[in-house]
Amino acid sequence: MPHGFGDYQHGGIIFRELIGVLRRTVAPVYGLAVVVTFAVAFAIFPAFAIFPALASAQGSDTVYDEAGALSGPEEQRVQQAFDSAQEETGQPLYAFLVPNKGVEGQQARQELLTREATEAQVPEDAGVVVVATNDGWGTTYNFPQDAYNTMVPDFRDEAFAAGLVAGAREIQGEPVAQDAQDNPDAGTGGLWGGGLLLLFVAVAGGLLLLRNRRANKRRIEEQRRSAEEEFANLTVHLNEFDEKERLASGYLEAQRSLLDQRTEEWVETRISDAKTTGFAQEFSEAASRLTSDPSWARERMGYGRNLLAESMQKLYEAEKTMDDYRAADEAMDGRLGVAKEEIQAAEEAEETARIEGVAVEPLKLRPEYDRVAREAADRASRRDEFDPRHSLAAVEALAERARGHRKALQNDISARDAIPDERHATEGTLVRAREALEEYRGAHERALGEFGQAALGEVSNPGELSSSLLEAEGCVERADRAVSSGHFTEALSMLQEAAELARKTMQSPSRLKAATAEADRKKREGEEKLQELEARLAQARANEHLMDPYQRQRLREYEYQLGNARYGFFGGDWLTALLLFEALDNDYTYVGDPSSFDAGDFGGGDWGGGDFGGGDFGGGGF
Repeated sequence: MPHGFGDYQHGGIIFRELIGVLRRTVAPVYGLAVVVTFAVAFAIFPAFAIFPALASAQGSDTVYDEAGALSGPEEQRVQQAFDSAQEETGQPLYAFLVPNKGVEGQQARQELLTREATEAQVPEDAGVVVVATNDGWGTTYNFPQDAYNTMVPDFRDEAFAAGLVAGAREIQGEPVAQDAQDNPDAGTGGLWGGGLLLLFVAVAGGLLLLRNRRANKRRIEEQRRSAEEEFANLTVHLNEFDEKERLASGYLEAQRSLLDQRTEEWVETRISDAKTTGFAQEFSEAASRLTSDPSWARERMGYGRNLLAESMQKLYEAEKTMDDYRAADEAMDGRLGVAKEEIQAAEEAEETARIEGVAVEPLKLRPEYDRVAREAADRASRRDEFDPRHSLAAVEALAERARGHRKALQNDISARDAIPDERHATEGTLVRAREALEEYRGAHERALGEFGQAALGEVSNPGELSSSLLEAEGCVERADRAVSSGHFTEALSMLQEAAELARKTMQSPSRLKAATAEADRKKREGEEKLQELEARLAQARANEHLMDPYQRQRLREYEYQLGNARYGFFGGDWLTALLLFEALDNDYTYVGDPSSFDAGDFGGGDWGGGDFGGGDFGGGGF
């Protein structure tokens, strides 16, 4: 760790402890400690100017030291130089330090560069330099020859980091500069600046201390006024509670003779709990601290308001219970009359249905109604156990059951009248469905032979449709038995189910036709795609002499996969072959593209590399 950085850390710890002590001692001295802390921090801060690498962030990774020739700081320095050159010129720079030995000839070295750049996914417009640290040669791509020549002297001395930095600065058009630590005056200006900044911070700290003291005083006064106003507003809520509690208690006394014992005890408990929630104690404690501690007083008032809201809710629940009780008692007689009329109408509907031949099962609602009516009539003498809310719910349930029974009997009579026409229509639908099934068998067999079951998708086979028609015929037979027993609604439902099954069978030919058309379209598309892939393979074979070993391997893989797909397409499994065609089209897009085989210009030009192990450092174009 640099010396200045370590001092700053220890100094920070010491001053944080000092501030803690002074804060516990007296407020003005604490303000002075803050000023001193800022002053020391800004006085030490210029030391960081001596170590720029600590503040810099690695924004990219374009230096690949496979030979282990660079230390961590050296690699970081080279990366910074490359990043700086990219910012200046817009061209990214990449360096590969490789341990390869025995790579003879410019062609082999260029192939090595191409392979390294491909594996690192280097952009096509990037400048690349490959340095063989053990064999003493280098080769470049999109890299100025002058820049490479600038690097060679340092490479000869095995100062690879210095050479790469010098090349990057040459590309920037800057002379090779010394490091910041070689300039003894670099930190002096920072220290003078720190001194001026120290004076500024000291003055600003004093002013800030005075302003904060005044702001704190104003804040405390505002809190006190807010707390007093909030406490004064509590009077409205307390008066509202008192009024609600008085009304609820009076309401209970007025309705006590109407309530059963259990409900009466429950209402009394809710009113009692509302008065003992403890909100009054919270308000009393808040009043005693309004002046000395307004913040704490406001907190206690918040708790008190929550307890007061709970008390009000309990009073509302007690009042609503008594309202519901009273409303049920008042509505009881009227609802009993309505239920009696509904039961009488249901009994008359049963008689009519029997005459019409409908099988009737009587509900026998009259005994239950008589029991509820007796309880309601005797409620005056049974107040301790009679709850009109429960009795009212039972009466309404009786009336609803009577209405539903009467409606079902009327539906049975209507179904009896509709059954002859419905049966005739269902039989006609079944006949047409059988005819459609016979035609469907031949069409389905032809489509199956041409495209296969997988291509037809979820189209039903003739066996399934035949089973559906047998089920429909069974529904017709059960409907006949239901008619004989007088269950006309059930019989009508079975006839409708049989007709629906027959209609689904009649719709199968149209679904088969749509599936066949879709399968034919996909097959024709597959044939076109196969021709396109075959043409791509032929073009790739014609350009095989331009490919590197990796591209030839990809060509062999493509040829093998295409052969498998071709066999499946003509062998019957053409749906799977279509998926393979799509995968080949995506994974081997550039197999037939001649431009993808051109690895660069190796025949002379303004760009090139050189051999720094003793030999020709000039280079051709790459």
